[in-house]
Amino acid sequence: MGAATAELWKSVNGGTRPTRRSSIAKTLQSIGAVAIDPSNSKIVWVGTGEAWTRNSVSVGDGVYKSTDGGENWTKRRVEDSEHIAKILVNPSRQQ
Repeated sequence: MGAATAELWKSVNGGTRPTRRSSIAKTLQSIGAVAIDPSNSKIVWVGTGEAWTRNSVSVGDGVYKSTDGGENWTKRRVEDSEHIAKILVNPSRQQ
């Protein structure tokens, strides 16, 4: 689960006790979307920037990918997107 505070949380028990993951980047202010690869749960995608526009919305700086369940992150493309509300993962494509 992502938060407007740019924090990412992980749960392995249906959300009963989520654990906080480190922020993806210290310069980020918000998470707009999180997607887990259905064919490999260690691959996690995060889109940055709040998707819900309001009077004090925070912009993002693109998409990040983790291949180790959220321990480490690599910045991907789409730097100028500012608001990513949804990420779709193609389960048949090798990432």
